[in-house]
Amino acid sequence: MDIVGWTAVGLGTVTMIPQLITTIRTHDVHGLSYASMLLGIASSSLWLVYGWDPLDLQIVTSSGLRLGTWLALLSYYIYLTNFAHAGGAEVLGDPNPPSEVKPLLPAIKVCF
Repeated sequence: MDIVGWTAVGLGTVTMIPQLITTIRTHDVHGLSYASMLLGIASSSLWLVYGWDPLDLQIVTSSGLRLGTWLALLSYYIYLTNFAHAGGAEVLGDPNPPSEVKPLLPAIKVCF
């Protein structure tokens, strides 16, 4: 059954890689959900803690790698939305540049 666990680790780890690569290549974060990134970070963090005691190497490996990917995506999102110069608005898919800098932690609105 170890092979099933490690296969799950591999597949679970690569699920966010295509999104991260696409975001870095296109510099487009317009379609990314900030709330989804925060939930992904929270979920991966909790799974990492859960797998730590007793140590489950498969859970720890998968959660750690996914957490790293989520954090990289969030960091790039924050960089492009707040610190990208001149063409920053176009990078975000907005043809009209904003007059002020967006806050680092925008309010999360839940719609029902």
